[in-house]
Parts: sequence; structure tokens; C-alpha cells
Amino acid sequence: MDLKRMSKTALSTYLKKLNCSAGGIYQFSFKENAPAGFQPIYTIPRNFDRHPAYRQDLDYSFAKFLNDDTNFSGSAPIICDTEQGITLTTLSLPGFGILVLGRSGGHFDDYILNSIQQMNIKLANACNTCVQNESRIKSETKYRNIFESIQDVYAEIDVVSGKILEISPSIFEVSGFTRDELLGRDISRFFENVPDRSVLMDTIKVEGRIDDYQITLINKNNEDRIVSFTASIKEGKLGGSPLITGTMRDITKRIRSERELRENEHRLKTIINSIPVGIVISNPDTRIVTLANPAGAEMIGVSAKKMIGLNGCDILCELNSGSCKIDHHKERHVTNLMLKRPDGINVPIMKTMVPVHILGQEYIMESFVDISVHIEAEEALKTNIRTKDNFVSNVSHELRTPLASILGFSGTILKDDQMADETRRKFTRIIFEESQRLTRLIENVLNIARMDAGKTQFEMQPVQLDPIIQEVVEAQNVMALKKQIELKTQIENDLPLITASTDAIKQMATNLISNAIKFTDNAGKIEVRLFAEKENIILSVRDNGLGIPEEAQEKIFEKFYRVERPQREDPGTGIGLAIVKDLVSQHNGQIVVQSTPGKGTMFTVTLPVDAANEEA
Repeated sequence: MDLKRMSKTALSTYLKKLNCSAGGIYQFSFKENAPAGFQPIYTIPRNFDRHPAYRQDLDYSFAKFLNDDTNFSGSAPIICDTEQGITLTTLSLPGFGILVLGRSGGHFDDYILNSIQQMNIKLANACNTCVQNESRIKSETKYRNIFESIQDVYAEIDVVSGKILEISPSIFEVSGFTRDELLGRDISRFFENVPDRSVLMDTIKVEGRIDDYQITLINKNNEDRIVSFTASIKEGKLGGSPLITGTMRDITKRIRSERELRENEHRLKTIINSIPVGIVISNPDTRIVTLANPAGAEMIGVSAKKMIGLNGCDILCELNSGSCKIDHHKERHVTNLMLKRPDGINVPIMKTMVPVHILGQEYIMESFVDISVHIEAEEALKTNIRTKDNFVSNVSHELRTPLASILGFSGTILKDDQMADETRRKFTRIIFEESQRLTRLIENVLNIARMDAGKTQFEMQPVQLDPIIQEVVEAQNVMALKKQIELKTQIENDLPLITASTDAIKQMATNLISNAIKFTDNAGKIEVRLFAEKENIILSVRDNGLGIPEEAQEKIFEKFYRVERPQREDPGTGIGLAIVKDLVSQHNGQIVVQSTPGKGTMFTVTLPVDAANEEA
């Protein structure tokens, strides 16, 4: 029976037996931050304590009881006579509250009061029992609701037998089993391997407690479920076996998500690290670097590991700028800039900066490439265009000069029938020499064209070089004598045969010797040597002319390259030595240059002797 119903029955009995017309049962109430007082449990008539006729006397009685004895045990009755002729008698319900009785027949005598007090003790005990029962029921209901509604699984397991003594209904979501199906069953059902169960039980026994212990269980459908188990050992009830009590949470989705996240991160890092383009990823607000790939680290000059935590603006923005010219939250930005490495080297790069979302987070990704090669290629292209333009200009000049001589002297001969024989022979020789010069120029241009087209072909046969070189020297000596240059030779006779093209050898030697004459001042010296050395034939042309600057020596064999001499304007097209190198290569030979500016130059050609020709 609940407190209110029992109070109604008890009060009705009191009023009937004692011939009372009104009354009430009140419970002492004390709440934190509120004054102590009496809470009505049941009154007859209803709202008895609020009736204007009784209100003042009841307030007096309540206050009197609170001041005299807050335990309400052994207090004397408080009697008040109201103006309406009703006597209110307030008596103690020890340990619970007070009982108020009102009647019009006058005061109770001592005998009746003593009897009532004895009854009140029983009533107070009964009321307290009801209060305790109601509190227990409320508490049990509260915790039962919590027990049945929590998502985590609560369990009690017998340490000795391993049987489940209690488990919350939420186990169904984890295992597929209902609570009733699991009560009394051994926890081994959840383990695919018996050792896993033993390890769990032994760990709890030894440690006394486990926190966030991750273990894989098997559900009703034999599927793996990963759970986090937190539990401790407690004493059993009534001296029974100790209990394992704790909670279990299904973390399968979380673990799988974390695993998938790690795999995605690994996949992303693998992709980024394999890209040959430099990549740096940073926080969009702070610009702190969170990831950098090896290509970017190598280009920047800082290891990828050390780059983490640095400010992206300090390493990837324009040299000495100190800031990035982009609203990086909104737009993609591409720019060419200069990257300053820690070692002081400046690297030209093209950088693309773009906001990206990676694994649900916003970042700034900067990709960049070293454009040094592109810049060099552009410069080389510009240089090549300038060189070809100069070549066309030089060829035009070189063509006009002999043509002008040929036209001029031939025209003079045709116009003057009475010209002296000596003069005619002189003019005719000039026309012949200029024609030879023109022929060599045209042949060089054609050779360059054939080289570019890959169509250079020679008629190879066993030849002896000494008569060929001697012939070229004699032909070039005419030009040497005009500049009073001493053209000396050291040519060995009966040299071994080599497989070669006679025309190619002539052009090779002609270009080398004519170059030496061109760049040697008047009264200079040129020495041409031809000799055998081991299994090679060596041709060297040495002069004491202008010499070649060291920085130009690697470029002189390039097509159209001419050494810039600010104080001189030398004729030529810049293709002679390129042709020589190609001809030497066609004969499986090598050519090297040694030169000292102001002292002279020596070109050395090495041609291999064919073994079959050597035996012949």
C-alpha cells in the first residue's frame, strides 16, 4: 500500500473512533536551500489546512512543533481552541511528522491522549515503511530504465565458472542474442579461440581491473565484432564466487573507420610521395605544413620530416616577399617565382596553389616544378634563333664577297680586250680562288643540311692519308702566303691504310687548316703533323694565333657557334668545326682542342686504323 492510501485509511479510522470532524497527517519536509516545514499527506476534509478558520491555529501548531522538537518524539500535544468552537489537537508521529485532529466535543482526556500516542507510534512506523518502499521502487525503476536503455552493455560474470549472471538488453545490438538467451551461459560462446577467453579472464584476475580492453568477439551470425571492455572484480553475494562487473562497447564501426582512414592516409601519402612534382600541404589558416613529398623536399632543400611544422609562406613564396599573394580560401593561383633554398641556391619554380579537401579537412595544396630546364631551353631556343639569324647573315655576306670578286674581275676581263696577259692571268687566278672559296662554302652549307637530315653518306674505301693531307696543305699554302704565315708540315710516309672517304678527309683537313690561317695574324706560324701512334693515325693542326677562350672551347663544335671577339670581326659562318666533328665521328674517330688565349690553338684528330687494312 502506498503512503497516501494508507494515510487515508488511518485518518478515517482516527476520526471515526474519536468522533472528530476534521484532521490531517503531515510529513516533515526539509529541502536544501528551503525552510523546513510540514507537507500534507492526507486531510479530511480536503484542503483542511487551508481553511481560513483553522489556518492561523495550524500555523501556530506547526511552528510550535518545529521549535520544540524536530524529531517529534515525546512532544506534548498542542491544543488550540478555534473561534468556531473546534478544538485542534496536534500530536507527534515520531520520526515522521504530526497528526492533527479537530472536534467540537472539547479536549481529549489524558487516557485517550495516551492511547492515541501509542497508536501514533505504529502509524509513524507504517508511514516510514511506505516512504522507504516507495523510494526503493522509484530507485529500482530508475535504474531498471537506465539498465534497459543504455547503449553500452552491462554484464556480471562469475569468475570461477565464466557464466553470465546478468547482462543488459543492449547486448542484442552487439551479439544478436537476447538477454534471456545469454543468462547462465558461458562467455566462451563469444570467443572463436579458447585462448582469447583465458587471456581476458587471467588479465582481469591478475590486474584486478581492465580499462578499454579491446577484444574481438563472435556474434550470433559468427561475425567478428570488436568491443572495448572495462571491468573489475568484486566480491560475490553471500560469500559466493567473485564477480566480474563491467561495461562493453561495440567499437567495430569506429575501428573499421579508423582503419579505413589510416589506409586512405597511407594511400594518399603513397600517391603524393610518388609524384615527381613537389607537393606541400598546409593548414589554410596558419599555413603550417602538415605534409610534404620527397620531390618537394629535395627541391626546397629541407627533409620532408623537418618541413612538418614550418610556415609554408617562409619556404614557398617569392624570394624576400614574406607573404603569399593569394586568398587561398577561394581561388586557384599559378605563378612563376624564385625559391630560395637554405644553401643559398635560388631555384626558379612554377607554383600552383589551390584549396583542397582531404579526408574531410580543408587544406592548401601547393604543387611546384623546377623550371630551370624550361628557362634554359627557352634561352637556348632564343640563342639558336639568334645564331641561325647570324648564320643566314654571315652566309649571305660570305656568298656576296666571292661573288662580287668573280663578277667584278670577270666583267673587267670581258670589257677590256686589250688587257695585258699578266693582268688577265692575275684576274683569272682570283676568279678561280674565289670560285673555290664559294664552292667550299656551298659544300659546307649542304653538309650541314645533310647532317640535320641524317643523310650524310660517304664512299668508304681503304686510303692512305699522307698524300691527301699533303695535297690539302699545298692548296691552303696559297692563302697562308698572302698573310706571310709559315705553314710547316711533318707528314710521315707510307702510313697504314684506313677505311675512309677521301672527300671527307679533304674537307676535314681543309676546314682545320683554313681556320688556323683565318685566326692567325700575319707572319704567324702553323704546323700540320700526320703520324701513326699505336693503332691510330693522328692529324694535328697547331697555330700561334688568337687562341680560344676557355669558356668557349666546349661550344666551338656546335652548329652556328662563333666566338665573340668584340675588337675583331672575323669572316665565317660558324659551321666549319661542326662539320669537322661530324666527319670525325663518321670515321669512328675523336677530336680534341687545346688552346690558350693569345698563344694559339691545336686541334688533334685521332682516326683508328682498320685491322684488315693494317695486315694488308
